[in-house]
Amino acid sequence: MIGFTELALDDSEKGTLQYKNLREVLVAGSRAKDLVLQILTFSRQSDREQKPVNVKLIAKEALKMLRASIPSTIEIKQNIQSNAVVMGDSTQIHQVLMNLCANAAHAMDDKGGVLTVDLVDIRLDSEVVSYYPDLKPGAFK
Repeated sequence: MIGFTELALDDSEKGTLQYKNLREVLVAGSRAKDLVLQILTFSRQSDREQKPVNVKLIAKEALKMLRASIPSTIEIKQNIQSNAVVMGDSTQIHQVLMNLCANAAHAMDDKGGVLTVDLVDIRLDSEVVSYYPDLKPGAFK
């Protein structure tokens, strides 16, 4: 599927609706590939490779997918400011975000509501980290 989409992209004119839609198919295909790898990894109980990941891009993609799958009575507000890069697995981060947001949406299902997602850098002081022995004071991005 990914290969045929790439071929179709080569034949499409950039900037057209068709080109944009094919890019979305490519992103979805790539995400599906990652999810299959995650399922295989989980079934084998092996560790996935940790690599630098921009959480902002993952959050935006997850919220875009979520919008298509939750009722229109639920408004999604985004406050995505961080450009931080973290060491992690993009598929696992995506799955956690989707699960958290889907659970929140499910809790509002009957009446609707506002689902707010914040992604901001913070600074933890010594008082806050005193509750968490493995953390040190400082900026967290």
